Parts: sequence; structure tokens; C-alpha cells
Amino acid sequence: MKLNQSQISRIMQFSNQQDIYYRDIQAEWVDHIASEIEAELESEEDFEKILHQKVATLPPRKFQRSVLMNIHLGVVREFFVGIFNWKILSISLILAFGLLGVLELLGALETEMSERVIKTTFLILMYGTIFIGFWKNKTRRNAHILATVNTIFFLSSLLVFVFRLDWFEWLGFNQVSFISLLLACLSIFIFRGYSMLFQKINKIQWG
Repeated sequence: MKLNQSQISRIMQFSNQQDIYYRDIQAEWVDHIASEIEAELESEEDFEKILHQKVATLPPRKFQRSVLMNIHLGVVREFFVGIFNWKILSISLILAFGLLGVLELLGALETEMSERVIKTTFLILMYGTIFIGFWKNKTRRNAHILATVNTIFFLSSLLVFVFRLDWFEWLGFNQVSFISLLLACLSIFIFRGYSMLFQKINKIQWG
């Protein structure tokens, strides 16, 4: 039996009461509960009873946690798959070579401060995705934007931690080759991170 609009609104009240914060997850939960009720509902008098049964079986908060986890895992996979896009790689490597040339001209390629300055600048740029992603309420309450920002934040911090000169010297890298590799990887992360974030923001705004 197909549900009417007032019954759909009644289901949405439960998601609001139980604090499903993200609107896309709320819509998914409501659609899921509504589909299950429609499959069992034979008369309108049974609606409230079946609704309470379904909510007890799949509580909104539990559903939100599960969906958030799956979205985060999906975003991580999407991030790394997209790195191998030829446009991302081309633009990133051009930027890396350009920055490498600037550092060489400034004579800063082999200074002790170069690694720290590059990493600090990179983190400032990547953490800026937090402000861009959560600038508007529409994106702030979207689970896919949250997962994208969290992924960029975590992977950027991890990359900076892993790329350490002393570790790479142990592998046989000199400072110039280390800085070259560092710039290439950071450039790829910058372009992949921002392109992914803006794609998702545009999808929400025009969806």
C-alpha cells in the first residue's frame, strides 16, 4: 500500500527526533523505512504500529553511523582511483616542476627550511577544504561533503608525516630528489583533493 504525504512526514519526524543530522542520510533512511512499511501495510490503521516496529529495528542513529562509515570508505577509494586520471597527473606534475624550478632559482632547494616550508604551505592549502566544504549550510549537512573533507584532512596529514627527509635518506635519496618527489606527491594531492571536493559541491548545488 503506497504511503501518502502525511505518512511520509510522520516518518521524517522520527528521523528529526533521533538526530539524523545529514540530510542525504535522512532522505535515505526515510525512503528505506517507507519502502518497508509499504510492503507490509494493508490498512491505514496499521501504519503507526508498523512504523514503530521498523524504527525499532533500524534506529536512525545506528543507520547514520553505518552509512557514514560506508561513505567514508567509498570516498577513500574514489580519491585514490582518481589520482590516476591523466588530467590530474599532468597538471600536478607541471605545477611540481614549476615549483622545483622556483626553489632552484632561489637557491632554497637544499636548505634545511625547504621541507618544512613546503609541508606547512601544503597543509594550509589542504585544511582550507574544511572552510570551503562547510561554508554553506547545504553542504555542511551533507554526509558526502563531510566524508570528502575528512578524507582530505586525514590523508594530507598522513602524507606529511610519512614524507620525512631522514627516512628517505635511509632509502638512498638525497635532499634534491626527496624535495622533487615531495613536490610531485603534494601537487597531486592538492589537485585531486580540490577537484573531488568541488565536484561533490557542484553535484549538491545542481542536483
